[in-house]
Amino acid sequence: MKLIFSIKKNLCSLLLSCVMTAFALLLTACGGPSAEKIAQAQDTYSNLVSIHNRVVSAHRQIEDDSLDEKLVALGEKITQVNTYNLNDMNDEEIDMLIDTMDSIIDTYEKYLTAINDIRDTENAAILTPINISLINDTNLTFVGLSLHQKGSIQNADLLETLSGFMPAQRMAGLVIYRDVQNTPWVLELVSEDGSLYELNLSVKDYSEDGRVFTLTYDSEKDAILIG
Repeated sequence: MKLIFSIKKNLCSLLLSCVMTAFALLLTACGGPSAEKIAQAQDTYSNLVSIHNRVVSAHRQIEDDSLDEKLVALGEKITQVNTYNLNDMNDEEIDMLIDTMDSIIDTYEKYLTAINDIRDTENAAILTPINISLINDTNLTFVGLSLHQKGSIQNADLLETLSGFMPAQRMAGLVIYRDVQNTPWVLELVSEDGSLYELNLSVKDYSEDGRVFTLTYDSEKDAILIG
């Protein structure tokens, strides 16, 4: 763990170094090569610093250390880029420097994708299943019912092969999952007349022992209540 901490600390130091050097690069880029080429190099460097900072931020959010040494090596390439002074270069040399920075950016983008995949895997590994049951205490028959995490693609209709969820019926065996962000879930109900009702399920305080929800209908608001 000490090695991981040390490497992540080095990456943070590189982040600060890149930000400071970006300012220095802007100041030294005057005279010599064309203004257009200088501006192109500065824009590319700005993109490089941006993706570097995003990778460092994302990397700090995972436990996996498989990319640590590769990221440190990539950060050292940025340090090498920082040694160049645009004022001492011609347009052709700056083009070569831009190509180098573009290559580093491409590699960072691949690492960022890998880090995001690792983060998703780590988060998925600590999902907590929560069993829920629904009691239909309304006078409505529902012909459509789905559960999905907020912001995700809607899951399949759980009533697709059934005759409906009728008044006084109880539906058991439903499962939702609590992730590390306590992302809410959404219960969608479709009544016989085609009305759609969306109910938010705040999973944060739900017990792992499960929850039983009773659905009621508020005729004044034409709303389904859950409690």
